[in-house]
Amino acid sequence: MSQRFLYLLILLPLSIFAKPKQAAIDCNTIFVCIDSLSYATLFYNPFIRDTLFICREQQTTTSNDAYTGKYAIGKAATLEFFKPVPTSDKNGDKPGDVGIEFKTRKLNDLATYTQQATNKKFTVLTDTTKTDTAENKFINWYRTLEIKDSVASTAFSISLLEYDKEYLTFLGFTDTEMQIEMTYEQYNTLLSGGKKYPKAFNAIESVSVLLNKEELHYLKQNALVMGWKGKHRKITGNNFSIHYKLKDDAKFHVSAIRLSLTQPFPSRTITISSHVKLKVDRNTAVLEFE
Repeated sequence: MSQRFLYLLILLPLSIFAKPKQAAIDCNTIFVCIDSLSYATLFYNPFIRDTLFICREQQTTTSNDAYTGKYAIGKAATLEFFKPVPTSDKNGDKPGDVGIEFKTRKLNDLATYTQQATNKKFTVLTDTTKTDTAENKFINWYRTLEIKDSVASTAFSISLLEYDKEYLTFLGFTDTEMQIEMTYEQYNTLLSGGKKYPKAFNAIESVSVLLNKEELHYLKQNALVMGWKGKHRKITGNNFSIHYKLKDDAKFHVSAIRLSLTQPFPSRTITISSHVKLKVDRNTAVLEFE
């Protein structure tokens, strides 16, 4: 399978009629740092490895970092898992760290969200990440928008990404294709040449997180920029939900990730380790962390 299958584009244009429509974004990736034993046994189970996920471990080199992770690749989303890096304070390097990454569906929509954040007087960080190609040449990979909240911890992060035109050109997209709004599924169908997705992991439906007051404030800032709706300890947008509970000093910031599947399966519980379990019930799978 081509490496191009791993990556995504995205977004909806603003309506020219009446009130402008919010450009759509999708939850593309959730990453979690788990303990070393859980990381080692993550893909041991045959059902997980052969039926549920496209499983891959790989090293990624960018212009400002190099890291290795395990990836559970789905039809419309990806889960990333990292093991602890004791000497680092970066998000994703301590057990229990979690990051939620959204992506646009079309070029140049990231600028709209950046302007919305600026209009709300939020402190924002925008950056461009470069990736190393097979020809040992760095090219622009994606651009990122993050809200910088100085009182929130580094254990929980939210970001909005948009692939750069240079990277899309490298993947083989034409100028016309780059201007088309695409869902993750449409994007991967184009990249794979129309091949059917071979496993059962479809998309990420929701994530449940444990946050302190500062982290919850940070989440709500992101909700305002993204145009999400909040009710009853849940924030929702584009068929994706973040369920939150207030808890100071939570050892693990994510308690569960709920996935939709492409087909139903009999109920089963798979113990990956003493800290990670996978529960399957028909068209749904839930990863539980403790």
